[in-house]
Amino acid sequence: MQRWVRYRVDLERIAPPAERVELTALTDALVSGLRQHPDYAQDAFASGLDFWTLGVRGGFVWYENGQPLCSQWLLGEMDTAILRARSRWGGMYPPLPPATAQVEKLWTFSTARQRGIASRFAAAMFNEARKRGVRTLITHIHESNDAARSWAQKTGWTAYGTIARYTFDAPVIRAFDLNVCAHRYDGDNSRAR
Repeated sequence: MQRWVRYRVDLERIAPPAERVELTALTDALVSGLRQHPDYAQDAFASGLDFWTLGVRGGFVWYENGQPLCSQWLLGEMDTAILRARSRWGGMYPPLPPATAQVEKLWTFSTARQRGIASRFAAAMFNEARKRGVRTLITHIHESNDAARSWAQKTGWTAYGTIARYTFDAPVIRAFDLNVCAHRYDGDNSRAR
């Protein structure tokens, strides 16, 4: 069993970014280029680019002087439906409520770390989501990732539940990669999935 903490942010309570960060939507060419970046050897980054292969198109990257600084996915309902249908992690992506989007796979490139890049990028993503009519963003962070959870709280995110992912492993079912996700929302256990 693995557990993630669910977070949400009310975009109406977050001030617009003070600094202009130019987000670039991912394209086939950009994804191909990012697959050549040394960070592609890191599973956490490579798994984010796997979203593209599945048909998800809501990815953004911040380039400065021709170098990628940070990337993340802004997932709408169509994107989460693709992940539910095509990904072995599909249970992590329940349907989204109206005016809600999900951000996933925030990645600060190794050449840009320790410079506040992720916080500046997050503010730009909040702004991008607002432009699309999103009022609430959600995400999930593994419970053992204390640094990311602390960062999320500092940047306006509030914990509101958990996801427990149970994987079943026995010789007969191993080939099926069987797992179940249980979603718990603080104060409302009736919505557990």
